[in-house]
Amino acid sequence: MSETRPSTGGHRPRLALHGAGRMGRQLAEASESAGFSLVGVIARHQPDWLTEDLYAASPEQLVVRPDVIIDFSLPGGAASVAQWCAGNGVPLVSGTTGLDETARAELDTASAKIPLLWAANFSIGLNACLVLAKRLRELVGTDAPARILDIHHAGKLDAPSGTALVLGEAIGGDVEYDSVREGDAIGEHHLVLELADEQIEIRHVANDRRLFALGALHAARWLCSRSPGRYTMLDCIDAATP
Repeated sequence: MSETRPSTGGHRPRLALHGAGRMGRQLAEASESAGFSLVGVIARHQPDWLTEDLYAASPEQLVVRPDVIIDFSLPGGAASVAQWCAGNGVPLVSGTTGLDETARAELDTASAKIPLLWAANFSIGLNACLVLAKRLRELVGTDAPARILDIHHAGKLDAPSGTALVLGEAIGGDVEYDSVREGDAIGEHHLVLELADEQIEIRHVANDRRLFALGALHAARWLCSRSPGRYTMLDCIDAATP
């Protein structure tokens, strides 16, 4: 694809998805109502819910050039699509977790050429919890140990979850993780801070996976007008706050 990425000001942004799992399907179903034109879904195998005209086995097979790509895949896939986006000038939103040092380095390298937003969780409520966790640590000091419980469906591979790790980074200090993988839980996180004679708990429960899709789509629209660089969901939320 050699054409230049056009401004999205006069048309619905053209969206491609990388990954066709649970989140990929949610994104595909919500994309039109969120103001996007879905031009392709990239996956190793065509899922039964996707029509042939939108399926691509690789970014190179996309028929229409996207204005932005949203990635919910596996760590190796996130790294490869970041390389492709950097080489083709396409902004990338990624929610793939479990990234190793190599994959994280690929995202960093790509962000020198394109706007790139990575987040472990696209929930506005959860990202608000990150802000609360940082402030909480400032108020109670560094000595109080923290426990984080993360509960997800049985099919989730990484443990602790990416969200739990980001929450741990936000609270800082001594953090103990406990991960539960069972049933069809969408995502539940408990942060407990142990003080001398009391506990403080921040709890977030996701009731519908659609909230993550809507958050990622909001981030994708925002990212389309950004300059190259590495962004977070907090950047996106702060920009939308009056």
